[in-house]
Amino acid sequence: MKQTSYFMVATIYEKGPTKKSFLHDILKPEALKQYIPIIGELAREHIEKEWVPYQEVKVFPLSKKYTFDLACRLFMSVIDPLEIKKLADPFHLVTNGMFTVSIDFPGTAYNGAIKGGKLVREELMRIIRERRNYELIMMEMENKKEILLGGRDLLSRMLLVRDEDGKLLSEMEISNHIIGLLVASYETTSTALTFVFEKLCSASPHIQSGSQRTNGDSTGKGPDDLLTWEDIERTKYSWNVACESLRVTPPAQGAFRETVPDFTCTISKTSNTILFHPKKK
Repeated sequence: MKQTSYFMVATIYEKGPTKKSFLHDILKPEALKQYIPIIGELAREHIEKEWVPYQEVKVFPLSKKYTFDLACRLFMSVIDPLEIKKLADPFHLVTNGMFTVSIDFPGTAYNGAIKGGKLVREELMRIIRERRNYELIMMEMENKKEILLGGRDLLSRMLLVRDEDGKLLSEMEISNHIIGLLVASYETTSTALTFVFEKLCSASPHIQSGSQRTNGDSTGKGPDDLLTWEDIERTKYSWNVACESLRVTPPAQGAFRETVPDFTCTISKTSNTILFHPKKK
């Protein structure tokens, strides 16, 4: 897995305190609230285009398409379907071969993942370079403070971040962060959405009608009104269904993390690698 792991090269040793703090600040719940209208608007467009015209749909592939489209819009403001396709097609190759046997031979999933990773990296680097040139022009025309405080996407904010030595993040570092976020948000979010739909579809008519009724009454939104964080907080019935789905079928079964010092577990002594996984209550 050496070459595919290079695709996501961004370890704890490469991230200084400033960089880790920056990612924490832009991904905390308070900062994510501003994205609710965009998420709701894209969900509406996606349902009208990919769901409504058909009598039967496959939820998981459509959930992955929605998740990737949303990530491109939130992280980089990429909304052109052709531009998204240039990233999505090779990205699917990467995810399909990421956890396969590492045989680099033409025709294998692993070989496809390597080729896909290179294409994704090249496309991201192109987007970052174009945005950096645009930001430099904007900084010459506008006040830097206005740019920092404006409603910018993740890429624009990354281009303005400086490390402990006052240097801007390199294009490779920015692409590492974006790739890490794309990978982290892709399968888990899509899987969670799929299981929530499965639970709603397999639920009794009483639960389905209760979810539809409480959601409609609590939001009070018209067909063209955008969602807000306050609307989400009032849809408690659907949130309970989502929480139960996450409890019964967690989208991520576990992950490995490498600690800085050695540590002693209550069960056994390990070196510096741990595996954690969600526990059902």
